[in-house]
Amino acid sequence: MSHDETPTSESNRMTMPTASEELNDDQARRLRSAREAFLHGDEAPGWVRPEIRRSWYRSMMAGVSPNGPLNLQAGTGVNPDSALLRAASPVVDALVRDLADAHVWIQVVDRNGQIVGQWATDIPSQSRMEQLCAIGSVIDEGHVGTTVLATVLEERRPMSVWGPEHFHEHLSNVAGAGAPIVHPGSGVLQGAVAVGCDLSIPIGLLSTLVNQAAKEIGAALVSGYARADRELLDVFLRLERRGPRRPVFAVNARLCVTNAEAAATASALPSHGELWSAVLRAAETQRDTRLLTPTIAGVRLSLRLVHSGDELIGGLVQASRISNLDELGAASSDGSGSTQPVPHAGPFTQLRNEITTQLRTSPSLLIHGPIGSGKSTLAAASANSLGIDLLTGRALDLLDARGGVDLGSADCFLITHLEEVAPEREVELARLFACLQQTARTLTATFRTEAGADEVPAWLTRYFETTQRVPGLAELSAEMDAVIAEILAVPTTDLDLAIAPEAIRSLKERPFPGNMGQLERLLHKARAVAGAVPIMPHHLPRPAHARATSRQLTPLERIERDAIAAVLATHAGNKAAAAAQLEMSRSTFYRRLAQLGIV
Repeated sequence: MSHDETPTSESNRMTMPTASEELNDDQARRLRSAREAFLHGDEAPGWVRPEIRRSWYRSMMAGVSPNGPLNLQAGTGVNPDSALLRAASPVVDALVRDLADAHVWIQVVDRNGQIVGQWATDIPSQSRMEQLCAIGSVIDEGHVGTTVLATVLEERRPMSVWGPEHFHEHLSNVAGAGAPIVHPGSGVLQGAVAVGCDLSIPIGLLSTLVNQAAKEIGAALVSGYARADRELLDVFLRLERRGPRRPVFAVNARLCVTNAEAAATASALPSHGELWSAVLRAAETQRDTRLLTPTIAGVRLSLRLVHSGDELIGGLVQASRISNLDELGAASSDGSGSTQPVPHAGPFTQLRNEITTQLRTSPSLLIHGPIGSGKSTLAAASANSLGIDLLTGRALDLLDARGGVDLGSADCFLITHLEEVAPEREVELARLFACLQQTARTLTATFRTEAGADEVPAWLTRYFETTQRVPGLAELSAEMDAVIAEILAVPTTDLDLAIAPEAIRSLKERPFPGNMGQLERLLHKARAVAGAVPIMPHHLPRPAHARATSRQLTPLERIERDAIAAVLATHAGNKAAAAAQLEMSRSTFYRRLAQLGIV
């Protein structure tokens, strides 16, 4: 009988943890003992999952050493513009935002097992990931044994690997969930995506999220450049049908489409390459602005970035004449013809401008406001607009692991979630501040305030020269149109090109307990579904009906709540189907719904 045919019974079979249960220490010891016995010539017990037994066997036959350093191989150079990375980047960026409160890292490999992209949600996770491998390394069972990425490529199906299930002892303190990336049209394996973490993270929830991410990457591979070009042309044609006609360009790296007015004046305007360079410069600074660029022929170019979801697909350029040289000089801040951002008149832009000024003039800034109001996003956008290098870390992580984490150096450090630091740790926090200020020009931090308690403790504020309050979304209800326009990166005058009025009305009727962050994620997901057409009510995710809980959810519980809500939406509210997908019993599933405030 082969190792794959070992008889099992339901009572002895060992299953992977679901969202609400994890392997205990006894089971971990059993796994280590089973692996050691297997390495000494015994058969792997039947309760070890079949896919893990198969991987152990392949690893042993390949001669992989279970001890010592990892035998990572260096692959060929990674192409940053490959179809796989283009398709994966916006999907993984969205996944990083969804997992922002967890300590995880995400990796994408091609069909040969070469790592083409790596992401992390925080500094400690990034350090952990970089200690294990780097972009360009090849992860295959023939060299490193059982790992989530290598074994997913071998098995060609979603799976997870937990702690001692890894063939190599060096990986026995990490876990991961991964899924293959398959081209939906041809069925050909293109690579794999996986989320890595320590042993405390619920793997069942990560599996659900990473499976969905793999499907979205596969769907993006189908369309490739053709989809992006088509969506850019759709936006160009809609603009052409509006208002007075003037020269208009639609430009990306591959094409430059003009209307008749633009073609007639093409000799007086920048080339295709110059226009595309302007689009890329705009994308590096502020994606939600128009840029006024004077040209040598006295023509002013109004540039608007065009996105599909989180992916930049091109830019729309409208040309207009400048009547005299005084106006031409006034169009740039220094009269040199440099590009200057003209922000939308919205609350988020106004806050960003205020924070930008404070970052420029103050050595320390504390940004405070309710949960999800965009504190970290505003800080990052402001630093980016000033060309400041920014490093981000969670306060408790930096306090607990400062001796084991390389803080590096940057122009600005952003410390998040200061509200988690107890007053008893003030001395440690003061030392951390002093350490960071030795290497950074500016120290910035965020503090989450609770409803009805909008003040920051005095023992914290004395460490900062300036403070900035960020309002919650409930306070901006009268300016909802402007807020939506800023999130979708369109002027308020063109808002109907991006989202239908009836969809805006639907959003105004929804409660947003997650404030700005929740609205931003919802709109980005809706835009990804809608593609190049305006967002309609049916493109909006169904609202998750959550009731207030009697306690504050932990970061992992918030991830679990969001994942369960997403699975429920996938099954149109069918709880039995959702429980089956999450591998929970119905009683456990209903109990978690109640505990997480989902009705």
